[in-house]
Amino acid sequence: MKRIFLATVLIASCALTGPPVGPVVWAGSSAAARADGARLGQRPRRVTARRAQPREQDCPASPVPEGFLSLVLKLSTGGNFEILKATLVPGKLIVPGTTRAEYLYEVTSDGKFLAAGLLADDPFLMRSYGDPRAGGVEGVRVVGATTIILHIPNVTDATVAAGRIGLKLYALRGDPPDKPDADTLRDLKARGLLVTRLELPEKKLGPAIRQKMGRGL
Repeated sequence: MKRIFLATVLIASCALTGPPVGPVVWAGSSAAARADGARLGQRPRRVTARRAQPREQDCPASPVPEGFLSLVLKLSTGGNFEILKATLVPGKLIVPGTTRAEYLYEVTSDGKFLAAGLLADDPFLMRSYGDPRAGGVEGVRVVGATTIILHIPNVTDATVAAGRIGLKLYALRGDPPDKPDADTLRDLKARGLLVTRLELPEKKLGPAIRQKMGRGL
């Protein structure tokens, strides 16, 4: 007599893990088949349903929420700084295009490139404008302290908690790049088109941001 066995296909799921569960079933397609096996002295084979154990590669990693760090910094030419405001903002950062930039900033995390952006003017340069009706002219003077606002993408809560965020300000020689990414910065540095004006090392700026945002020390 031909024996027919039932097979169950289990689909692995990241939510379904643990010890064997489910009912105990007997192999065989019908009561007649089981009776025939008993008459021949065969013992029925028990099959226990088990939950599928997923492989690590079957379970996709949870996506990291997209957002950016909004940073308001008071800077001095001597390298001192004060964080006036630091906020993680959810959502994608929209960077407007620019045709003019005299400065470029680079943000690092754990010694690696994190983000870069352009500044239209020297942040330590103050301009004044006289009344054109009275023949006033533009005035320019260098100041020892300034406040800048930076929007830094690729920053998460984990980045802030690690306390390793650094900042460099460069004077830019030549036309501004279309895309200030890691490769572009590497090329500009190699060609001598970036001059370091200010550096806030990770060991100072990172813990200050973390403390400002209440992540503890």
